[in-house]
Amino acid sequence: MEYTQAADAPRERSAFFNNKMDFGKKGVIEFGWIFSIIVGAVVLFLAFYFIGTHMAREGMVKETLEAQNLDAALNPFGYLSIMNATKNPLELSAKSEVEIRCDSSGAIGYDSIKTIGTGKNAGAGIVRNVYDKYIYADISGIQLKSMEGMAVSLKAPWRIADLIMLWPFGKKYCFTESVPEEIRDEMNRTGIQNIFIEYGNESCPEESATIGISCSRGYDISICQKENYIEKNGVKLFYYGNSLMYAAVFSEQELYNCNLNRLGKRLALQGSLYEAKANNTGCASGNEAFENIISAAGNLAAADSNQKIAVALDSIESASAKIEKINEDCGLY
Repeated sequence: MEYTQAADAPRERSAFFNNKMDFGKKGVIEFGWIFSIIVGAVVLFLAFYFIGTHMAREGMVKETLEAQNLDAALNPFGYLSIMNATKNPLELSAKSEVEIRCDSSGAIGYDSIKTIGTGKNAGAGIVRNVYDKYIYADISGIQLKSMEGMAVSLKAPWRIADLIMLWPFGKKYCFTESVPEEIRDEMNRTGIQNIFIEYGNESCPEESATIGISCSRGYDISICQKENYIEKNGVKLFYYGNSLMYAAVFSEQELYNCNLNRLGKRLALQGSLYEAKANNTGCASGNEAFENIISAAGNLAAADSNQKIAVALDSIESASAKIEKINEDCGLY
């Protein structure tokens, strides 16, 4: 009996250990299966990640080039002597959202152009800063493929810069009968199809923004010539001369005022150069008109309210008239 128990014991232990070994093998199999799933998931994640990153990078490159191409397309608007406009729309390669921003910091500040693509591989490009352009646009938050543009030369009293205006292709503006003939003639000369010159509000095309001479809200865009401001969407934008008036009509408030700051900085630098030229040639040496325009330009560069902008522009207008008289005899510019 003892022998039998002793003989059976190893078999029982063997069965026990065999069962444990079977359990261990099953655990190894389950772990290997789970490990394979985890590794597979990681591989798929990395594959999708790198594919997505590559596609996003391609989208970023595309939109960066889009902004660069738009900047280049605006170059023909520079150095104008008369009003100029696009005969054909400015085309993007694909539908995008175009962001035009302004920064007045530094010597003369800059405008920036960024395009944000739409669709499956959409992405935002690298911002392109442009220091030689003053862009006025009202296109924030709009997805578009085509734009119309117009440029005017700003003088006070010499040529300060050319102002470029952009708006979505197909957007309609209607100058009504109340607008002076001079403005209507200038608009007619642009040849832009979506700018209409009419003789009454009732004849303006549907869904067009009406523009008229009024200090009240009789139009979508009211030009108050007496106080030199335009009003649209309940916001007043002050101007000096027709060139800035057009810029105000086609621009967002923040972009318009920021570019006024930039123009003030540019005018102050130009004023110093012309003052030095007048002194060196002995023509109008020490004339306070140059100091006045430099001071007014500095005020415009720092203006952070409509009241300060209006005062600075009035001072520039007054000083410009005096310098123009000096230029008649001296030929400074």
